[in-house]
Amino acid sequence: MVQLFFHILFNIIISFLFIYAMHSVWDHLKNSYSVKKTKDLASIQSLKFQEMIDTMNTPEPAHNNDTLKKDEIEKLNADLEDYINSQVAEFN
Repeated sequence: MVQLFFHILFNIIISFLFIYAMHSVWDHLKNSYSVKKTKDLASIQSLKFQEMIDTMNTPEPAHNNDTLKKDEIEKLNADLEDYINSQVAEFN
């Protein structure tokens, strides 16, 4: 019984040592052979802010295509009225 307890305890200790050793090797390899990336958050934010300011200060070209002429409005109103009348006629 005591021998079984020591055998299990020995296996647990060996397992922990193995896991710790592999973790240490992994950290060493990762730190030695990988390239560290540093993010410069201050300059990135200032560049974004400058782009926003430039966008707001740039005048937009005037769009005259957004306005409808009076005859186009009358044609649209007539088409809408015809559609409404046809829909009402279906229910009557």
